[in-house]
Amino acid sequence: MRAVCHKDKNALAILYLKYAPKVRSYIASHIESYTDTDDLVQEVFLQIWQGKGHYDSSKGVEPYIFGIARNMIRRHNREKERLPKTILTIL
Repeated sequence: MRAVCHKDKNALAILYLKYAPKVRSYIASHIESYTDTDDLVQEVFLQIWQGKGHYDSSKGVEPYIFGIARNMIRRHNREKERLPKTILTIL
């Protein structure tokens, strides 16, 4: 993770290979759309690459990654809840 924080693309690839399947499974268990699941997995690792969120090495890599995934799921679900209301308001 330290190497990813220093923009090492190979380290990000290794991190992705190790954690993406777990992250995908976690996200898929909380949302309905397979397509949205893949998009959110990509977004999680983009957030990691961009350094969004604060990585605390004392807490470990997995809590950091799954914290970002949890926030992505929450945001996704909030947006999904708002969409029908917005469409109904327009109609």
